[in-house]
Amino acid sequence: MAENKSVWEENTVINMVHLLQRNSLKLIFDCGVSDFFYDANKRMHKKLLERNIPHDYIERPGGHTNAYWANSIKYHLYFFNDFFKR
Repeated sequence: MAENKSVWEENTVINMVHLLQRNSLKLIFDCGVSDFFYDANKRMHKKLLERNIPHDYIERPGGHTNAYWANSIKYHLYFFNDFFKR
């Protein structure tokens, strides 16, 4: 990342939110409050709210670990099941 900072900044998800149209994507993201991406996820959630972009946002205790994701995957499967039933 350090050697390609401009590429990172141009292509990081939060800096591309302006390209989203309301209801153009079905979005879900999920982060543990001890995850090193937690602050970035909170900022992304806030930016989506400000732009009125619908999304599912989940934050729960835990970190960026296999244990967190093993528990989390069932919520994502419910989300995708509902999406594909439509």
